[in-house]
Amino acid sequence: MTVFMNDDADESEFDGGEILPKYNVGEVVAVAQSYRDCGGINKDGRPNWNVIYEPVGTDNAGWDNKMFVRADLMPHQIQITNIKIERLQDISDEDCLKEGILHRFTMQDGTKIYHTPHVNYR
Repeated sequence: MTVFMNDDADESEFDGGEILPKYNVGEVVAVAQSYRDCGGINKDGRPNWNVIYEPVGTDNAGWDNKMFVRADLMPHQIQITNIKIERLQDISDEDCLKEGILHRFTMQDGTKIYHTPHVNYR
């Protein structure tokens, strides 16, 4: 996954114009979701709710709010493989396609219509 960052003029007031990425190459980042939404079976064949219930119980705020979950209990994680800093408006159509955006169709006037894939994990 490539992390795109926006070079915002307001940010230069805080960091002197230097843009520092939030993540490092090789770092694994959890995709947060509420514990309630973590259904399914984990890689060991155990139901995810059982894996979560043992360390946190059911009275944890994370059952309804992803802000209060533990990253190590999240079933979906991504690994940062590249960091590329560029202005948001400079990202090309080809870059978007490499990141998983799909070209839906091209209108008669030449305008290209894109969309993100909808994935159902349940």
